[in-house]
Amino acid sequence: MRATSLVVLCVVVTMTGGPACGQADDPAPLVEVEHLAGPLFLMTCDGRAGTVASIGEDGVLLVDTGFTRTAEDQLAAIRKLTNRDIRYIINTHADGDHVGGNALLGQRAAILAHPRVRERMGHYFSLPPTSLEGLPAVDVDSETTLHFNGEEIRLIPDPGGHTDADLVVHFAGSGVAAVGDLVVTDQF
Repeated sequence: MRATSLVVLCVVVTMTGGPACGQADDPAPLVEVEHLAGPLFLMTCDGRAGTVASIGEDGVLLVDTGFTRTAEDQLAAIRKLTNRDIRYIINTHADGDHVGGNALLGQRAAILAHPRVRERMGHYFSLPPTSLEGLPAVDVDSETTLHFNGEEIRLIPDPGGHTDADLVVHFAGSGVAAVGDLVVTDQF
């Protein structure tokens, strides 16, 4: 068996803290981009919610879409990297900071998620409501493999982790796993 390194991408969402992005004392852009490995880029939306973009010859695949309010800035950041279409969006779960940009960013994309994401979008616990536009069209309720931008991408359902609709997205070639909020480092 070959030993490989695996980077687990943990999206850390802090619900309290400093001033909101865009206030006078916070000059940070709404979306910051950082290269991870291979075709993968981390896009940090509003300083808190992270999405992953696979960008290459096949187009763009996004893992999560961040907040509704950052979707236009995220699209602008993607356009700085490529003019190719967003072909796939994979939602790791239904929280608004993971599906908020689905409506704008998913206009021409296939949106994949655990079946319960469709049920949860728009009314999940006490979180702000999310638009019902951009609902996932493809259910992933068992382990599924995609081949995109030269690598194997494994979608692994993990209901009962953070929510009853979690998916882990493992980019095998890049050694990166996007785990949504399965690991949150600033709270119990």
